Amino acid sequence: MSTTDLDTVSELATAAQAVFKREFREINIQAGLITSLRAQGIAADAVVLDCQDTGRRLVFMVRDAEPGKVAYQLANRNEDQEADPTILAITDLRVADIVTLMKQHFANA
Repeated sequence: MSTTDLDTVSELATAAQAVFKREFREINIQAGLITSLRAQGIAADAVVLDCQDTGRRLVFMVRDAEPGKVAYQLANRNEDQEADPTILAITDLRVADIVTLMKQHFANA
């Protein structure tokens, strides 16, 4: 996994969080990195946008085996996820797209 890939996804997610917060001040979103997956035997790192109010989250996973790509998934904090993530090239990931996902998943709870 390229640190640059993780940095890029993190920067996009952080920018999306700022845009979302300007429109939805009352919704508390925390952004964070998860690098502990490696200790569990998963060759990946993740960026998470976590809605404190609803328990919902948006997870972006950058896997070592798929450089230049990101897998993302809408999730709930306390539930196992059964749906397959969506995978796309990091170069195709846009702040506006992340904001749209945030609106759908966090603002329509």
